Amino acid sequence: MTDKNGKQINQGDQVQNFRGESATFLRITRGTECNGTARVEVEYPDGWKQDLYAQVFDLKVQTISDWVAEQDRNVITDANVDEIMDLADIGADYWTISSIHAANVGDHTPEWASYTVVEKETGLVFHLSRDDIRFAYLVLADPGQTLIQPRTHRPIHSTWTGRSGDGIETADLDSASGDVIQQIACFGKLLH
Repeated sequence: MTDKNGKQINQGDQVQNFRGESATFLRITRGTECNGTARVEVEYPDGWKQDLYAQVFDLKVQTISDWVAEQDRNVITDANVDEIMDLADIGADYWTISSIHAANVGDHTPEWASYTVVEKETGLVFHLSRDDIRFAYLVLADPGQTLIQPRTHRPIHSTWTGRSGDGIETADLDSASGDVIQQIACFGKLLH
């Protein structure tokens, strides 16, 4: 689950509703499989707990497969993530202005973000963490995924199955791999 800026939200994190009221996120009570709307339980500072639609807090809930949930994301090193995003710079240039390391952006980037992606058509800005990229990579490495064609899935999946203690072998990925991984990180699906 992520907030409107793409930051991952975990149990105990503070969230803010559309009225500006703060609450503590407790858990997801219903995933998106029911009419595409998720529900979350929060606790307000006065101790009142409430079960509400995730949209009330501008939260995005994405249901993941058991396979993705069972994988160790930490196997994907920071260097692997940087290499994937370097590939995305080449492969996604038809829909992004840039996907740059957040350190190069300055004061407008949240502290937790590692990358900033700007969509050409809308000017929409996505701040992504390395974990956002790891998660998107695993969604596409999943043997049961249905988001991308087999020819694009094959190299992503093979880099996962061939991983070592040093991470994944990103040399087997191409710019199309970087593009689709970045789209999943930004949109949760392929749009371009």
